Amino acid sequence: MKKQKNIHTHQFKQIIAVMLAIIFISGALMIFSVSVNERKEEINYISLQDLAIKSTAFVNEEIRHYLELLESTVQLFDDYELHDPMLLDKVGKIVEKSDFQRFGIADETGNSYITNGMTLDISDRDYFKASMEGNVMVSDALNSELIGEKIVICSVPVYNQNNEIRGVFYGVLELEKIRIFNENLLETEYQYVHIIDSNGDYIYQSRHGDKITDDSDNFFEGIANLKRDMSLIDIQNRVKNGESITVQVEKEEDERLVYFNPLEKSQWTAVCVVDKDFMLSGIDGLIRKDVFLFIIAVSSALVLLSAVLFHYSKKEKEYIHYLYEKLERNEEIYRTIAIGQNKIVFIYNVKKDSVRFISGKLDILPLNTDILNASTTIPKLLNDNEDIKKAGAYILEKFASKERYFSVEVSFEKDHHYSYYEVEAHCIFDEKGQAETYVGNVEEITEEKEKEKSLIQKAEIDSLTRVYNREGGVQKIKEHLSQSGEHAFVLLDLDRFKELNDTLGHQKGDQALIDVSRILTQHFHSEDIICRLGGDEFVAFIENISEEVILKVIDALLKKLQLSYTLFNKTVDISASIGIVLVPKDGVDFVELYKKADQALYQAKSKGKNCSCLYKELRESSEK
Repeated sequence: MKKQKNIHTHQFKQIIAVMLAIIFISGALMIFSVSVNERKEEINYISLQDLAIKSTAFVNEEIRHYLELLESTVQLFDDYELHDPMLLDKVGKIVEKSDFQRFGIADETGNSYITNGMTLDISDRDYFKASMEGNVMVSDALNSELIGEKIVICSVPVYNQNNEIRGVFYGVLELEKIRIFNENLLETEYQYVHIIDSNGDYIYQSRHGDKITDDSDNFFEGIANLKRDMSLIDIQNRVKNGESITVQVEKEEDERLVYFNPLEKSQWTAVCVVDKDFMLSGIDGLIRKDVFLFIIAVSSALVLLSAVLFHYSKKEKEYIHYLYEKLERNEEIYRTIAIGQNKIVFIYNVKKDSVRFISGKLDILPLNTDILNASTTIPKLLNDNEDIKKAGAYILEKFASKERYFSVEVSFEKDHHYSYYEVEAHCIFDEKGQAETYVGNVEEITEEKEKEKSLIQKAEIDSLTRVYNREGGVQKIKEHLSQSGEHAFVLLDLDRFKELNDTLGHQKGDQALIDVSRILTQHFHSEDIICRLGGDEFVAFIENISEEVILKVIDALLKKLQLSYTLFNKTVDISASIGIVLVPKDGVDFVELYKKADQALYQAKSKGKNCSCLYKELRESSEK
């Protein structure tokens, strides 16, 4: 009887526990349902902020490219005084191959020398003051009296060898050359994005068809006469202070949420505008459909997470114990050198002529962890790689000479890619002054080397199409014009490109330029030179090709360049007209070849476009 009573008591407790669980879950659901309505507005703002974060990420990436070019160029300054003519000449060559209109170098007093030969006092400029405090900076939109266009100025500090700021290096960008969004995938029927400076002037103005503002050049002026939940002065002040704020704006019965989000390293702000009713309707549908599934999923996830955390916690303790025992077995010098190093650390025992590698990515070297008789063993191990073999011989020579310190760069090719490493070592002497041990490390410097190479490449490559820009392409073609053999100079112009821009917008126009560049690159050989001269005009220099073959190649290319673009049920078809000049038959001077190719191109367009014309035909026609 007592046992049966205990069973009933246990069952009763189970029933009570289940009922309490049901009551608890029901109460939690009721509380959740009540709190949902209170959180609708909060979720609305979070979604809006997410749009702003994605938008600012696009713009910050674009700004980063310009600032990286300035910071990379500043590395040239170490060996020069700021106003050294040789330094200005080097900087001037870089500006010719970049998107910047001109560069300026200012000393700590604000006295600036510009690459166009002018001098200017910029001590009162905001960007100068900001960079003199150690900041990189992108200014507001400014009106340039020199070129009659709107510009922005990017600036970075210049440091001396003591890491003290000795001046400011800055570049001037025409606003129209800054590509904020090549194709703004974030914009939909219900949301769009502007970029403004601290005064409200547009850096980038969305082409959205249902903007709530008027067509003025200033965003604040555009919302001045609209109903808002915040005064215009308050909005302007908070934007100038770099605050993130949300404002509700009404125009008749149309309600929008406007979120202002400041960008990095500039005084610019992303302005994200979203239809309020659309966002709320989406939240309601999500809540009605997924509330119970959400609770089940969270509960399951918590159980799974607890199991995973328990498992990995156990594994982590075992691994930590293993590492502790391993470290205890090593000598103190090894642990001191290896801890915290992101390098390959090695010890060379001078007396024993042995090398031991004790940390880092050892798989990159074709060597064992411990090497005995290093002076004879290492050269044998490195026979298959001449670059490393030479570096190994140099290092062994330094070991033998007992130098206190040495450093050497090593490069080698692996999987068709060059990697670069820096090897340095310090000699430890015993109490008698005899060389006892070399402690050194191997550090990969591939990224730094590639940055140096990319600095020149950035100045030669068109930022939109990734083919050569005018300066880079013309220079490359001039270098190849003197080569022997038969070549072709091809000038290409897009048909109906202006109509494409006017009808479907510049984003579609930019996409067409990208597509044409891709087709040209794939159609011709990798050693041929493809260059965007500007606008929709391209030139290609094709080496070692006969007249018969180039005509067949161009006929095939014309078919590939028949492209079609559609937006909002509007379609525009484009094609290409091409002028061809033979080299050296029709000349070997770039300017002469361009003029003749342009004449042939004009003839191709007059024949009905979507065709090519050989300059030879014009020449033979004029001789008759």
